[in-house]
Amino acid sequence: MNNQKSCFGFTLIELLVAMALSLIIVGVVFTLFSSTNKLNEADTGRVYTNQNLRTSLDLIANDLRQAGEGISGSYPISGVDFNSTNKTLTIRRNFSANVTVGGADVIVPNLPICQSLSSTITTIIVVRPTSSTTICPFNSASGTVPDILKPWIAYLSSNSSSPVPALLYNTSSKLATRVNVTAVTPTPTPLTGNSTVTVSGQSNTTASFAMGNSVLLPIDERVYSVDSSGILQLSVNGGPQQAIAYGIQNLSFDAIGVNSSGVTNHYSNFIITDPWSNLQSMTVTIQGSGGTGTQVNRTYATTIYPRNVIQSQ
Repeated sequence: MNNQKSCFGFTLIELLVAMALSLIIVGVVFTLFSSTNKLNEADTGRVYTNQNLRTSLDLIANDLRQAGEGISGSYPISGVDFNSTNKTLTIRRNFSANVTVGGADVIVPNLPICQSLSSTITTIIVVRPTSSTTICPFNSASGTVPDILKPWIAYLSSNSSSPVPALLYNTSSKLATRVNVTAVTPTPTPLTGNSTVTVSGQSNTTASFAMGNSVLLPIDERVYSVDSSGILQLSVNGGPQQAIAYGIQNLSFDAIGVNSSGVTNHYSNFIITDPWSNLQSMTVTIQGSGGTGTQVNRTYATTIYPRNVIQSQ
């Protein structure tokens, strides 16, 4: 009778095969997990990119549709400025909101310029003390603020006395300069002095403005710009810049204008005195990523037909 016990176990070859199979299974699982994770990150990147760029483009398009609103055809000022190289867009319209004066809602009026201006401008005479000229308004009631200035004073007050944007426009030369109105100083008693408007931030120091053919226009202005970090920013009426999108690589413009002779022109840059009344359409293109998840670059474009061009024709 054989009393030797039988011993069972894995041979070295069996152990090596088992380890190899385990490694293969772990590798397959890891590959599936990695692929799923990459797909998830890619989807997240696409979603954020779509939201980032689409939301920005919709915001710009909505503002562009209101460009030039309320700007009289007597003042052929462009409702837009844009520069594809600098990635900047300025959208302006007439300041049409009412302000309260003496319990009544009134519109902030245009102010005639009562002096000749050139070079750097800091103070503008807008009301004379007497009726020595028919060109300028004059203060006819002793001890009262000139009526034409009351809405401007209320406008500044409603803006917490912060500067408000305006345009100096020469109806003869068709030149304009943007300024910030920082103060309105009325002289309530006749024959004692001029009423003035204090301005800063003059955008064009080469234009001149003569008494009788120049005017100060209140405007509502929105400025979009892309900084060196790829942040799309918005400034409203000269206020602080607010970030509205990230990861922006490019913001460009292509406007189509047709002049009175039927000649079509394309504009990638446009300034305040360019032929706003000739514009037929404007295409805005934005390129960038979402800033979250896998960086997915996308380019979107939209074409806007400025609805307020016709009133300037």
